[in-house]
Amino acid sequence: MTTKIHAICDALSNPVEIDITSGKNADTNRAEPMLENMDPDAFLVDRAHDADRLIDRSTERGITPVIPPKRNRTMQRATASLQSLSFLTDDTP
Repeated sequence: MTTKIHAICDALSNPVEIDITSGKNADTNRAEPMLENMDPDAFLVDRAHDADRLIDRSTERGITPVIPPKRNRTMQRATASLQSLSFLTDDTP
């Protein structure tokens, strides 16, 4: 059995909220509920969070999602701001 630690940190990397789930739980399943009681301008996450539902709901709330697109995405998406910040979440060696 594996475990995932999901954390939301502020701009200074201080943890604001932490959740522990089963390793089989998808990252996108926890991101939205964890953001529910927060009002950030943006959130920066890795490509495991690249889901249209999460991106759309965040944008509707006025939150700018900064998420590198998955390589196997059917419809690739990218923005200038995403490309300039993607090195922060790049999980390639």
